[in-house]
Amino acid sequence: MADIIRTVRDIDTADRVVLQVTDPASGREQSLTSFVDGVTEEGILVSVPQQVGPRISFRQDSLVAVSIWKGHAAHCFPSRIVGFNDGPPPQLILSSPRSHEIERKPRRGYFRVNVTIPVQMHLHGGIVQNATMLDLSAGGCRILTPKEVDDERLEYLDFDLPFPPDSDHLDQIRPLRRIRGHISGTAVFGSGASAPASSFAVSIGFEGLAGVARDVIMRYVAYRQRQLAHPERAPAAAPGHTQPAGDLPGSARETTADGGHLSESQPAEPTATLLLVEDERDLRETLAELLQADGYKVLQAPNGREALRVIKRIHVDLVLTDLMMPVMNGWRLVASLRDNDIDVPVVVMTGYMAQEGPEVLTSQDIAAFVPKPLDLAHLTATLRHVLSAPSEKGPS
Repeated sequence: MADIIRTVRDIDTADRVVLQVTDPASGREQSLTSFVDGVTEEGILVSVPQQVGPRISFRQDSLVAVSIWKGHAAHCFPSRIVGFNDGPPPQLILSSPRSHEIERKPRRGYFRVNVTIPVQMHLHGGIVQNATMLDLSAGGCRILTPKEVDDERLEYLDFDLPFPPDSDHLDQIRPLRRIRGHISGTAVFGSGASAPASSFAVSIGFEGLAGVARDVIMRYVAYRQRQLAHPERAPAAAPGHTQPAGDLPGSARETTADGGHLSESQPAEPTATLLLVEDERDLRETLAELLQADGYKVLQAPNGREALRVIKRIHVDLVLTDLMMPVMNGWRLVASLRDNDIDVPVVVMTGYMAQEGPEVLTSQDIAAFVPKPLDLAHLTATLRHVLSAPSEKGPS
């Protein structure tokens, strides 16, 4: 999609549009939100918003102020109603703007950006519908789906946010799971008013978004805004971000990412089996020895992908994992454990605690967080606490 509207050719199907229209019946000005159904020689086709109802009350030639959102800016121009389509769905036909009439108005406070991200819509009855996210904000998103979905059927959304790799090529993809929301509107897309619908754009408002999920979405939107404002500075997108949410690679290597092998340290009479996931080999092996001396059986893996291979073959009582790792990071590991119905307590080691605060890193799928640099006494006390209450959820 184009990020800046210069002519009518830059207006795309599924663009969000806000109309300021004077209702001739009441003389009252109304602000209506809808979507672009398409652009034809007649003009711009816009779905009639649900609040207007099935019959259009606006007269032909009524003046309309149009705002179409691209990236993080509104593109505003005057227009008029030049015709109607009865549908389904009912449509307004708006006159196309001249290039000099289009005014671009950036709004830093409007945190909504265009995206193309695979998303899974989980519906009642165990039905999963694959779709594509079109735009995203901390308040909600818009999803293009091949089948119509009503609000009563939607349970939650699963999707991954593809942050670009950092300078150390660490995996930066953030999986978000069980994001709940309500459907506030649906636009139907086809080649014309009489053509069968080919897809549906569903507007979803997030419900109860807080903690990690809200922070990650706001960070991703800010990253995308910078990318849109300065495309020449933006790093390449994270590889593999089109992989469906929760999917695992089809085949795993027999050796680890750092060229070693899955190692195991066993005390004489282990009290519990831990899976230690850490990409820095020296730290991982040293920490494994210390935990072994503390009475634990320790399995090791250098990233989330290898950890999944281990945990599917061998029972473990607790996963102790780093957050930032190559191949598959700690966030994606936690999400994959959930997606595979693997119920095991997870303790996360991270250097981001001091920077962001524990309230930012809260997650119902993580039993506890331990800040880096590690304090061994605090770590072992945390492990004992989590293992003594394996059914508890949430960080301590």
